[in-house]
Amino acid sequence: ENSVLSTPYQSQNVSSPATVKSTPRQFSPFQNRRGDMTFAIDEEDYEDLNSSIIKFPPEATQIFDEENEFSDDHQDLDTVESLPCHLGEPDFALHSSVFMTLQDPPFPPSYSQVEEELRQRKARKLQLIITSQPEPEEGKKEIDLSASMSMLWTSQKSLENAMNSSLLSPNMSGSISRRAFLPVQENHCTVASLELLVRTRRQTGNPMNVPRSSHAISIASLGGFFAPDPQLDSINAAALAFDGKTFLLIATEVKICTVLNTAALSPIVIFCKDEVDLLNWIVYLIQNFDPDILIGYDVEKRSWNFAVQRAAKINRVGFSRDISRLAPERLQCPICAECLSVCSRLRPGDTFDTSKLSSTLCSCPGGVVALGTSRNTRSASFAAWPCEPGRGRSDAPFACPGRLVFSLWHLLQHEVSLHEYSFETVTLNILKKRMPHFTEGQLSEWMEDPHIPNRWQSLNYIVSRSETNLALLKKVDLVARTSEFARVFGIEFFHVLSRGSQYRVESLLLRTARRLNLLLPSPNPAQRARQRAPQAIPLTLEPLSGLHADAPIVVLDFQSLYPSIAIAYNYCFSTALGRLSCLKPEESFEFGCLSYIVSAETLKKLENKVTVSPNGVVFVRPEIYRGVLPRLWRGLLSSRLMVKDSLKLYAQISESLKRLLDARQLGLKLIANVMYGYTAASFSGRMPCVEVGDSIVHKGRECLERAIQLVECDSSRQASWVGSKVIYGDTDSLFVKLPSWVDKETAFKMGQDIADVVTASNPAPIKLKLEKAYYPCILDTKKRYVGYCYESPDQDEPKFDAKGIETVRRDHAPFVGEMMESVIRQIFDSFKWNGDNSGVLSRLEPLVRGNIRSLARDLSSGSIPLSSCLLARPYRGFDAYRPGVCAPALQVVKRLKSVDPNREPSLGERITYYLAPPPTPSIPLIGCVKASEEAFHCNTHPSLHLAFYLDHQLLPPLRRIGQLLDWRVDSWLADLPRCVVRFKETNLDGSTRWDSRSGRKRRRWFGPQGASNMMHQFLSTKRCCLACGVDNGIIPPGEICCTTCLEGDLNASTKALIKSGIQLKTLEDRLKQSMELCNACVESSYGNNRQRPLGFPSRPMTCQSCVNIGCPNLHSRQQILIQLRRLQSVLKELDD
Repeated sequence: ENSVLSTPYQSQNVSSPATVKSTPRQFSPFQNRRGDMTFAIDEEDYEDLNSSIIKFPPEATQIFDEENEFSDDHQDLDTVESLPCHLGEPDFALHSSVFMTLQDPPFPPSYSQVEEELRQRKARKLQLIITSQPEPEEGKKEIDLSASMSMLWTSQKSLENAMNSSLLSPNMSGSISRRAFLPVQENHCTVASLELLVRTRRQTGNPMNVPRSSHAISIASLGGFFAPDPQLDSINAAALAFDGKTFLLIATEVKICTVLNTAALSPIVIFCKDEVDLLNWIVYLIQNFDPDILIGYDVEKRSWNFAVQRAAKINRVGFSRDISRLAPERLQCPICAECLSVCSRLRPGDTFDTSKLSSTLCSCPGGVVALGTSRNTRSASFAAWPCEPGRGRSDAPFACPGRLVFSLWHLLQHEVSLHEYSFETVTLNILKKRMPHFTEGQLSEWMEDPHIPNRWQSLNYIVSRSETNLALLKKVDLVARTSEFARVFGIEFFHVLSRGSQYRVESLLLRTARRLNLLLPSPNPAQRARQRAPQAIPLTLEPLSGLHADAPIVVLDFQSLYPSIAIAYNYCFSTALGRLSCLKPEESFEFGCLSYIVSAETLKKLENKVTVSPNGVVFVRPEIYRGVLPRLWRGLLSSRLMVKDSLKLYAQISESLKRLLDARQLGLKLIANVMYGYTAASFSGRMPCVEVGDSIVHKGRECLERAIQLVECDSSRQASWVGSKVIYGDTDSLFVKLPSWVDKETAFKMGQDIADVVTASNPAPIKLKLEKAYYPCILDTKKRYVGYCYESPDQDEPKFDAKGIETVRRDHAPFVGEMMESVIRQIFDSFKWNGDNSGVLSRLEPLVRGNIRSLARDLSSGSIPLSSCLLARPYRGFDAYRPGVCAPALQVVKRLKSVDPNREPSLGERITYYLAPPPTPSIPLIGCVKASEEAFHCNTHPSLHLAFYLDHQLLPPLRRIGQLLDWRVDSWLADLPRCVVRFKETNLDGSTRWDSRSGRKRRRWFGPQGASNMMHQFLSTKRCCLACGVDNGIIPPGEICCTTCLEGDLNASTKALIKSGIQLKTLEDRLKQSMELCNACVESSYGNNRQRPLGFPSRPMTCQSCVNIGCPNLHSRQQILIQLRRLQSVLKELDD
C-alpha cells in the first residue's frame, strides 16, 4: 500500500508460467485514469518509491527505510519535475522496465493527500481483519502475502492484543484465507529427476592370472566391473520421477516385471523396444510434463549428461535439443502427439508397451531413420544446434535452453556440511533414512540374472534413487528458498546458485544508485592495482588459553557491526571527500581507484559538517547527505527485523508462510553481511575503495577497544560487573570472564548490563547484544574454543558448542572428532556450577587415559568401523595440482584412473580414502593412500597404518588439550605397538590372508587341492589351550586343554567344548539377526509402494551385495563372520 502505482499490482512466482488476472482498483488520488502513473518526490524520499517493485513480488519484499515515512514536513520541500508515464498493459508493465512518456499529464496529488489516503487504507485494512467473518466454505487457512509488510508491522500490536486468548481467532484466519496470495505461497515449479541403469562391462580374464605387485590396484579389487562409459555401455533402464508420478522405462525385449498389486502406489512401467526408443520416450515425458528443473544426483555420470552422450553415440539426433524448450515440432508431429497423449493418460500402476503404437516413422530429427533416409538431410534445419555451452541455465556439460539442470550433490554441498557427499550419507543426514549402496557392476549382474526378482531389485533401486532426489530437494526447501532469494536480491533463479555475493550486492546497489541519479564507476584492473593497499585488519585478541571452570564466561556480540557503523557514521562512496592529508583546494588526489578534485568553496561550506574516520578519511554528516550504502543497509536491517517479527507472529499458522518468511529474512541477512566485502575487494572487486573499507574496519576496532575499556573498569566505578575481565575478542564479539562467585542468573544479568552500557556509549544503531554464557569453557587459540553453552538463565541442559576444533572440522578421521567430543564432555561433566571443583582434573586423568588406550587398542584390532577411519579431501581437477605434489586426493585419482579412466571423480567432489600399512619401510605416507572403493569388496576389515592414525590423527588434538590441562598425553600411547602381526585370518570368500610384520599381504586361493601348504612344513605352530588361552603350555596328544588345566579339572576339555559350542550358536544367531536386519533395510529403503512382482517367489538378497561402508550393521556383520570362521576352523581341527 505504500506504492503510488496506479495500476493494480499483480505478482506471481518467478517459476510460474501462469498469469494471474487482476481486477481494477477504485479511483483514488493516486489514479486519474488506467495506465497513468505520476511521481512527485524529493531527494530524500526517492528511495521509498522503489522502482524495483515492478520486478519484486508483493510489497512484502520491499526494503523499507524507517526514516523515510511520509510526513507533513514534506509539503515544504522542493519537488522534482513530475514524471508522467504510461505503463501499458498491467501484465506487461509490472514485469518490465519499459516506460512511455505521455504529454499533458494530470497534476499529481499533494503529499498531504497521499499521507491521508495511506492512513485511511491502513485503518480500513486493520478494521477488516479484526471484524470480518469467515466464509462457510473456506477450510484452508492461508496468509495473504500480497498485503503490505508495512501494514503487518503497523497492525502487529493490535493483533497481539486480539490474540491473548488464542494465537489467532477463527474470524481473523478466515479473512486472511480470503486474501491468500497462492502464487507466492505455493511452488509452481515442476522438477524431473532422472536415474539410469547402465549395463557395465565385466573384466575379461581370470583375476588370479593378472600379474601385479602387492600394493598395486586392479579392476578385480574394485569389483571386477568397469565404470559406466557412454561410448561403450548401453542404457538398460531409466527412472524418471516427477512430483506425484514416477516412470520406469525398460529397454529390453523380455518383460521382466509384471503389474504390481498396489497399482495406485506403483511406478508407471513403460517397456521400450530398444535403447533409442527409451530415449525417445524420455523426450515425450519431458515435453508432456514440461519441467522447469532437471536434476540427478550426479548429472554427469549416471543421469542427464550420460543420456545426452549416449544418444550422440547411437546417432539419436538432437536429444539435448528435444529435452529443452526449443522443440516445437514435437507438438506438431502426429506421431509425437500420439505419444504425448499416451503419457498424459498413464496412471500410477499402469504398464505400457511402446510396440503397440503405430510403426509409422516419425518425421522429427530424433525419430527412427527410414531406410535410405539421410539423417544429415533431415537435421539440416537444426545446423545451429548444439548451441554453445553458455546458452541456457545449466549446471551440466550440455546446454538445455529453457530449463535448469542441476547436480543434486553439488547443490547440497552448500546446504549441509558433511564429511563426504555420497548418496547414502546425504540421505541419512537429511532424510534420516538409511539407504543401501549397490555398485554399478552388481546392478548389471542382477539385470543379467535369469531370476526375475533379482532384476526387479536393480530396477527398484534406481526408482528409489530417483524419488529420493525429489525428497531431498523438498526437504531442504531449495526451490522455494532460492526463489525467495531471487526476489529479495532482484536476480535470476539460476544466478542465486551460480553467481557470487558481488553480483547480489550490485543488483541492489545499482537500483538504489539509479533512483538517486548516480552512476557506479567501473575501474579496470590497472586502476585497481594502483590504489593503496588495505592497512586495517579486524581486531582479534590473543585468548587466555586454558580451561575456564572457575567462573562463567559471557559472550557479547555486536549486532551487524559493520553495517551499523556505516549507518551511524555515514561511511559510503558517495559521502567521502578524501583523505584528510590530501584535501587541498583545486588539487587532484587519488581516492580509491580514481582521481578527484574538491573545490575550495565546497570545503569551506562543509568545514563543520564532516566526520573523520580513525584512518584519516573525511565523510560528510548524514544531515548533509545520506550515503547510498547507509540507505541500503538501513533498509535491509529494518526489513529483516520486520520480517522476523512477522515470522514470530504467523509461524504456527501456515508452514508455507513460515518457510517463505524464514527464507526472506535469511536472504536479507546474507546480503547485509556481504556488502562490506564489496567495498574492500581490492583484487577481484568491481568497485573497491580501500578508504571506505579501512574506515569501517578501523571504526570496528575502535568500538571493540572502547567496549573492552568499559568492561575492565576500575573498582571506583560502581558497576555490577566489577572484577570481570575480557579473555578473548574477535572482530565483533567479546568473551568476558565474570567473578567466580557468580551464578547462572547473575551471569546473564551482568552480561545484559554490560551490553546496555556499551550500547549507550555508541551512536545508534550500533548495539551490543548478549548472545550466550559458557560454563565450563576451553580456549585453545584464536578461532578455536569449546564450551557448554547456555542461551538463557532458564536453560537446564547445556549445549555442546565448539568452534574450530576437530569435532566440527572435516580434515580428520571421524573417530577423532567423536573421541574429542567424548573426552571434552567427560571433562565438562565433572565440573558443577558454584560447586566444589577442587582436584577434579587429577581424578579425571586416569579415566581419560584408560578410554584413550582402549580406543587405540580397538583401532589396532580392527574393531572401529572403516567409515570412522576414512579421510576426505576435495578434488580440484587433475591439472590443478603442481607437478610432484603429495595430495591424497590426487593419489587416489591416479590409482583409480590407472585401471579405469572413467572412474575420475567430478570436480569439487570430496574423495574418501584410508591409509594402509606400507609395503616396505621406505614407502612414504603418500604411497600408503588407498581409495575407499578398494574396501568395498574386501570382506574383512582392511589393515590400517597404525603409526599414522595414532601419531598423526589421534595424538595431536589430544596433545593440545593436554597441554592446557597439564596432562602428559604423549606417554599414554608410548608403549602401544605401531605394527600388528596377524596370522592366518580367514576371509569370508574363502581366501586366506597372511600379514607379515612389514605389512606385505599375500592371498592364497583355495583350489580343488586346497590351500598351498608349501611353507607350512618349514613352520612350527603352537596350539592354544581352549580353557585358559595360553599358547606356551603343554597340550597332551588328543587333548584340547593344557596339562595345567587338566590337573585342576578333569572335565576341562568337556567344559571347553561346551563353551565353544555355545559361542558358535551365539555367533550364528547374531549373524542371522544381522542378515535379517540388512534385508529388512534394503526392503524398507524402497518405501511402502514397492512390492515384488506377482507370480514370482520371494528370494532373499545376499547381504554381501550392499557395500554401504557407513552402515554400522555392515561392520558388525563382518566382525561376526570373522569370529565365526575362526571358531569353526578351531572346531574343525579338533574333529580332525
